[in-house]
Amino acid sequence: MLTARDGALPGSLEYVASAAPTSAEHTAALLGAGGGRSSTGYIGAAFTFPVPSSDELDQGWAVDVNYTHNFNEGMSLELGLALWQYAVTHGLDEGSLSSIAFSGIAQFGRGHGSTRWYVGAGLGFLVNDLSGVTGVDADDSLALLAAAGADIPLSQHASLCIELRGLFASSELSDGDDLDLNAPALRLNYVFLY
Repeated sequence: MLTARDGALPGSLEYVASAAPTSAEHTAALLGAGGGRSSTGYIGAAFTFPVPSSDELDQGWAVDVNYTHNFNEGMSLELGLALWQYAVTHGLDEGSLSSIAFSGIAQFGRGHGSTRWYVGAGLGFLVNDLSGVTGVDADDSLALLAAAGADIPLSQHASLCIELRGLFASSELSDGDDLDLNAPALRLNYVFLY
C-alpha cells in the first residue's frame, strides 16, 4: 500500500510503501488490548447439546438467537431467546418437554493470543410446556446460569464461541413432583461482530 510521505507537497510523487495490515493485526485490532472485545457487540445463533441430570429427561437439544453488548474490552452482557426440547418419562407415560427460555448472562473475559477466554453467570426464565403425560402440567422456572468458554475469531467480523454452560433449574409438576432441569451443556455459538 502506498501512502504520502509526511511533508509531501500536494500533487508531488513523494510516496512511500507501507505494509497492509495482516489478518492477525486486523484480529488484534478487533479484539482490542488484552484480547477483549473492542466492537460494540454482536448477534449470534447457537446450538446446544444438554446432558440432563434427571432420569426422567433424555438427552435433548436447544437452539437460540442471542445479542451481546460489549461494555468494554473485558465485560459484556449476552441476552438470549432459546427453545429447549427433551423427551420425558414420567411414571408410565412418555412425553416431551418444550421450554422457551429468556436469558441474560454477564461475561468477563481476557485474551490469550487472538482467542478470548471468558466466564459468565446469569439468570434465565423458562416457559415450560409438558405434553404426552396424562393429567400433568409443568410450572415455569427461574434458572441460574453459569458459563465458561473460548471466543475464537474466524474472520474480521465472525467468531465461533465454544462454551460449557450449566443450567440449574427445576419445575414443579401439577401432581406434586418436581422435575429436575439441571443440565451441563456444550454450546456452539456462531456470532457476527459489528
